[in-house]
Amino acid sequence: MSIRVGIIGSRFVASAHAEALRQTPGVELTAVASPNAEHAWEFHRRFDVEHTFTDYKDLLSSGFVDAITIACPNDLHAQVTIDAAAAGKHVLVDKPMAMSLAECDRMIEACKKAGVILMYGENLCFAPKYVRAKQLADQGALGDVYYVRQLECHFGPHSDWFWDINRSGGGVLMDMGCHSIAYCRWVFGNTPIESVYAEAGNFVHGRRTQGDDHTVVMLRFARSKKHPRGGLGVAENSWARAGGLDDRAEIYGSKGLTVADIARGGALHTYSATGYEYAGEKTERTRGWTWTSFDEVWNYGFPQEMAHFADCIENEKRPMLTGEDGRAVLEIICAAYQSARTGARVSLPLEADSRKPVDYWLKGDPQTRARAEVPLSMPAALPENAEAETKPSAAPVSESDAGQAAPPPEPAEPAKEASDEPPEASAIAQPATAADAGPNATSDDTEPPKADEQPDATTDAAEPAKKPLEEAAEDAAT
Repeated sequence: MSIRVGIIGSRFVASAHAEALRQTPGVELTAVASPNAEHAWEFHRRFDVEHTFTDYKDLLSSGFVDAITIACPNDLHAQVTIDAAAAGKHVLVDKPMAMSLAECDRMIEACKKAGVILMYGENLCFAPKYVRAKQLADQGALGDVYYVRQLECHFGPHSDWFWDINRSGGGVLMDMGCHSIAYCRWVFGNTPIESVYAEAGNFVHGRRTQGDDHTVVMLRFARSKKHPRGGLGVAENSWARAGGLDDRAEIYGSKGLTVADIARGGALHTYSATGYEYAGEKTERTRGWTWTSFDEVWNYGFPQEMAHFADCIENEKRPMLTGEDGRAVLEIICAAYQSARTGARVSLPLEADSRKPVDYWLKGDPQTRARAEVPLSMPAALPENAEAETKPSAAPVSESDAGQAAPPPEPAEPAKEASDEPPEASAIAQPATAADAGPNATSDDTEPPKADEQPDATTDAAEPAKKPLEEAAEDAAT
């Protein structure tokens, strides 16, 4: 009997989940929910999904699914998870887990109470090249592992909600730092982390977000039986790096090292005088020398992740990455933001509260566990003729300086299963914008940015085609 899975979301990450589910034996993709009916219709046509909804609650109560994957904006993860658990559905929630530690605790409790699986979605821990690197470490090929570094950088997301800290919970540290932190933890066997130190700044995208666009985080792992001297993990992430996606991991041991490069290590090195259809994620041009990727969904571990989720459901197994792992990653992110503000190492654990992670950086209120032996670095003064709004700064912009936040959107009206007719032949609503997206808004279900907000590219660049994962979907970080 097939496991029937529904997807909450209809854009980039949802497309990756759909491609992966179609490659997973014993799984049937039966439903999708998106408040943007146009997006839901596109998803229906592209992936041949039988049932489409504009309200995820209707999907949960439809009887068409046994489990869901959550691929919607971060501020919706907690409520969707809690509602799914109440409906008796197993849940895979894509990274990051939630908007606060308190939300994580409610999600974990709801799934335990309902007796359903809560799996934390971190595809890098299933990416074949990264899996092989960990296998080398586990087999002793590198000696005693003492250092892990994971780097994921590009020039920033294209969907508006990522830039809005009230929807995303932070900047690049929330968006991509969760990848790097989760991988470092995984290689070290999820050994407890003693302390976190971080630097963060908004160096390039100050006009678009109050959040961070480049971060470096250092993790001090505790001593363990397998790592008697403990170890160091480094997570470096950027929305400010030009030149396309860079995604690498390094593992150092006492007797060796290994370096895994997902973005370029298995790519074709291509020269084209005219440009071509698609090179790879976040590639700004296809003319001249480029790295040409292939089979990105597989190389980034999505089918393997979905196969594991299905195996856990069918055989009642504990997931390799649980809700507790997702919470641990978010706790480290909160500690990193706090460290970036205070300039001090921050010891774990933190006390759970309802603050969104970036508030530890923007609003402060550092906890007493922060140690002040590391001096706080201050940004250098600008020349008199410099423009203040474009200066690189290691200090966050206060919310008071940035103006009052926009009022919350009006709740979306409940909607039933979308019609099988195309939008122009039915009562399907027009695409929502970032401003009018309702509380059921899903990943990238907002209008794309204007052309003048796109990253700069060379003047002779051929316009890059959309990713195979998303086609009509706007580019966004996974």
